[in-house]
Amino acid sequence: MPDDSRWDYGIGYRNGNRELALWIEVHSAQTSEVRAVLNKLRWLKDWLASEGEPLGRLTETNGTLPAFVWLASGAFRLPKTTPQYRLAATAGIVPRKRLSLA
Repeated sequence: MPDDSRWDYGIGYRNGNRELALWIEVHSAQTSEVRAVLNKLRWLKDWLASEGEPLGRLTETNGTLPAFVWLASGAFRLPKTTPQYRLAATAGIVPRKRLSLA
């Protein structure tokens, strides 16, 4: 849908002879924002399973990089002890302050 929240970036890269896709969401890491990020993640996964299926086939964790990354913008205000952090962790995505692609 045109008004749906969408994921920020998709990056293609090679891992050996394989082409893979990495999806990055740059979003504030606050307890009040967890639902927004999870909604965006749900939208992306649904899209990758339908219209974006060719890219969905390239989307997988490669052992060092997860397929979906929440890159924290600004201050990190999502303590690991909060229910919101646990909710994000259960969904397989927690914010990180930086991402190394090397």
